[in-house]
Amino acid sequence: MRLFTTIAVAFAITVSSATTWAKPPAGDRPWMITRATDHRECSFIPAAKPADLFAYKNSKLWGKGVKALQAGRLATARKMLGDAWKKISADLAKTFATDQCNEELIAKTLDSHVFKALPDAIPSSERFVPPQPIMLAMATLDCVSGDFEKAGLALLTEHLDQKYMAAAVALLYKAGKRGLAKSFVPNRLVVGNYNEPLWTAVDSYFLALDESDDDALNIAMKRLVELINEGIE
Repeated sequence: MRLFTTIAVAFAITVSSATTWAKPPAGDRPWMITRATDHRECSFIPAAKPADLFAYKNSKLWGKGVKALQAGRLATARKMLGDAWKKISADLAKTFATDQCNEELIAKTLDSHVFKALPDAIPSSERFVPPQPIMLAMATLDCVSGDFEKAGLALLTEHLDQKYMAAAVALLYKAGKRGLAKSFVPNRLVVGNYNEPLWTAVDSYFLALDESDDDALNIAMKRLVELINEGIE
């Protein structure tokens, strides 16, 4: 099965008194979501150029949601992208149902949703997930809407990338799913290329939340955001 190379993209997230889709000053990232201070954890979601996301604006299934996002209609975009994924995942699930093996239908569905320049879905382990630009958009929209758990779970699709995993577990911890979050923290003795500074920052964030220490929380969040986005242009 062909695997498509996915491109990391999310949004630079800045503090604002409202949740809007705004154009930043010249020289900054081309687009960003600004959000209320109580949603500052959304800055954990890795930031990258969103041009790859907007390439989907003419997609038959993702296009309406992407256009709504680009127009600043965040609630509408969140619903449209969610509805699009429900349809795509339902098509794929039906095609790969265990009680049938229709090779012609499988080939047709893969050509329709996966094997194209801008895929509707990509293979991940033993399932299909939204393409990374779309996944990050959906996670960001869930996050700025206050659903930290859903945003964190979306990021778990990038389970081989420690930066995405760090963002995921931090959001899950914020959502109160602390046992679940800790279960995804890698074991330094098992994981190759264990990113010790990153996971130390995650531990500091956990501790600051547990102790309700605002000063420590601000420091931990700043450090974690820096490490997650390190090296992302």
